[in-house]
Amino acid sequence: MIHIFADESCQNGHKYMLLGGVCISPEDIPTVEARIQQVRDDYNMLAEFKWAKVSNAKLPAYTDLADVFFDSADENLIHFHSVLVDSTRLNHSKYNAGDSEIGFNKMIYQLLIKFGRIYHAYQTYHCFLDNRTTSHSLDELKDILNNGISKRWGINTNPYRRVVFRDSKRSDLLQLNDIVLGGLAARANGHHLRIGASPAKQQLSEYVLNRANITDPTRSTPYGRYKFTV
Repeated sequence: MIHIFADESCQNGHKYMLLGGVCISPEDIPTVEARIQQVRDDYNMLAEFKWAKVSNAKLPAYTDLADVFFDSADENLIHFHSVLVDSTRLNHSKYNAGDSEIGFNKMIYQLLIKFGRIYHAYQTYHCFLDNRTTSHSLDELKDILNNGISKRWGINTNPYRRVVFRDSKRSDLLQLNDIVLGGLAARANGHHLRIGASPAKQQLSEYVLNRANITDPTRSTPYGRYKFTV
């Protein structure tokens, strides 16, 4: 069984949108959450960890949080996978009946089917998406995912058992994902080159990319990687 905690970054007003998620076995969740709690204790961080809240004063805490992910990934406790979307090429009127939510769900599908490709031997997935307002059913998305996995790999056990929303304020793993995803998205969109760019976000983004061994987040990671991919 695998739990996936997924979200998107830079959905509106940016060239690139990233959708990504961390995945972890349920038995490893307490270990990683305890490490996140240790960062909270060390820096008296009671509020939600969020890319938008990265500042010079909080940079050491966010750097340690990034280390929680990468150190845990080195121990094979947690992985991260993402999909990059060139927003300038989206055409919802042509392909999605003018409904951007249909288009967004298609991109979520592409992200989650990627987990199915990488880990399909495990065969059961529970996915937790950060809360968002939508009129479309996640049960329908779950059914489409299971049908896609059945067609691609002949697995007919309905491996996606849950696709539900979860409040990121109540999920340390969604918050951890937000920081890794935010670091990639900021660099992909050239936020570090903007006049008045946040020095703290610049440093954290560079730190995330260095630890991920990625120089250009707009290019696919080499085939064969399985702990951290774009």
